[in-house]
Amino acid sequence: MESLSGIKLLSAAMMFGGAAVVFTTVPFVLVIVRGIMKARDKSTGGGNFLGVVLLAFIVHVVSTVAFMATILVLDVFGKMNRERFFSETVLGIFWKTDKTSAFAAAGITESSSNEALGAWTTLYTVKTVVDLFFICIPVIVIAGAMAYGISLSTKDTYRQDNLTVIVYSGISMTAAMFLYMAWAMIATQGLFLPYDYNGLLGYIGSTWTQLLM
Repeated sequence: MESLSGIKLLSAAMMFGGAAVVFTTVPFVLVIVRGIMKARDKSTGGGNFLGVVLLAFIVHVVSTVAFMATILVLDVFGKMNRERFFSETVLGIFWKTDKTSAFAAAGITESSSNEALGAWTTLYTVKTVVDLFFICIPVIVIAGAMAYGISLSTKDTYRQDNLTVIVYSGISMTAAMFLYMAWAMIATQGLFLPYDYNGLLGYIGSTWTQLLM
């Protein structure tokens, strides 16, 4: 029979892993969505979008740092036997890709236990939702950038042709990719991803590779 502590580790991994994703993504997304909705108002200037992006990154940094600080404080004052218990052990379990490695990290040896299997199923479900969310982000960024570029080209009263659409879309996509990479670099710190993934961009890339293969 698995130790209760191992099953609790799986539950803690699900809780802290989900919290990490929420703190590193939701505040940023909410600010951007709110800014886009306001931008639809004709009285709102197009230049105000830059202010929305800046505010989103400020909120993103604050929420990510706040979560990181919470985890690091727990590491120091959590009174656990292992060093970096929350940042490496608990969150490390969340990023495991299969049941065997997750059970091994949690110290569970008997995989047939109903309690352990139930805890793993819950963790796996949350992890699957997170992976689906992350693989959708590049698609949303590209589609959003193209739509924004086309929207800007239609407002160009001096020239409106295919070349204008291509130029505006290209500029918009280039800017969006830089913002996407900056967001991912900040989010990586709060997600406490294992080093072998080489950051959130590497994790999303590996997830896409597994999906396509």
